[in-house]
This record gives sequence, C-alpha cells and structure tokens, in this order.
Amino acid sequence: MAFTEVEKAEWHRAKRQREAERPTKASEPLAECIICHQSFGSGEGHWATDYPICNACDSD
Repeated sequence: MAFTEVEKAEWHRAKRQREAERPTKASEPLAECIICHQSFGSGEGHWATDYPICNACDSD
C-alpha cells in the first residue's frame, strides 16, 4: 500500500524536525590525539598501533 501525499508530507516534516534536534557534535570525546592533543569522538580518528590519532593528523 502506497503512502498518501499527506502521509509523505508528515513524514518529511517529522524527519526535518528530528534532524534539526540532533546535536552538532558527532559524539562525546573518546580519546586525545597523541600529536595535536585534541579530543576526538567516534568517526573522528582511530587507534594507530598503540596510540590515538585524529583524522586531521592522520592525513598529514
């Protein structure tokens, strides 16, 4: 069964509202970069061997 135009409009309105309410930061800090000493969260860096490194320093 297909959605009506009213249901589609309501779904899009609710989606926009959910997205507007999201926090701007991806996540809470999980580690501190060994090079620049900036905290980073999930998806903003990784553990290289035995130390954390942020995406900005990893690309240098």
